[in-house]
Amino acid sequence: MRFMSFGAPNTDTAGWVCYATETAGLYAFARLAQDAHGQFVVRDLLVSAEDRISATGLQSVKVGQIEREANAWPDWMREALLKAPAERDAFVASFREGMVRKGEPLSEKLAKGSRPRLTRPGGEDPERFYALVARAYREVSAQTPRPAPVLADEAGVPVATVRRWIAEARRRGHLPPGRAA
Repeated sequence: MRFMSFGAPNTDTAGWVCYATETAGLYAFARLAQDAHGQFVVRDLLVSAEDRISATGLQSVKVGQIEREANAWPDWMREALLKAPAERDAFVASFREGMVRKGEPLSEKLAKGSRPRLTRPGGEDPERFYALVARAYREVSAQTPRPAPVLADEAGVPVATVRRWIAEARRRGHLPPGRAA
């Protein structure tokens, strides 16, 4: 782990450390802050990869190890971590405001979207229907790792039916092949 500059030139950009994980080409940039007991904890985390970030690679980001190492540093290094700029707080807050809040039903969040709701296919063009399935899948999967149950609830069909629709949309080229986490 080492100190990392983060921000515009000539600004106080302390507070960030760079952590090279056990996965080659995968790095974590962590901003540290003190908790109520004066111990450093990871407050913000950015993960960057030279290639794709996989679930296995993400598991190699050891937040506890980052905190333990930072808390073991000498005082002069620890003091530098407390000088993180306030504009970073505003930057992070701007992203947090747009996130789905816990307790807000996903269906209400998605209802605000512009796509038509999925329904059982009627006599319309099958290609159009599977294009709609693909659009709905992409939109919902951006909000939840389990889009099929949400889409099934929306369409009033069993989850297995929606999974068949998704598979057919993939087969027709409207979605890329699925990949393992």
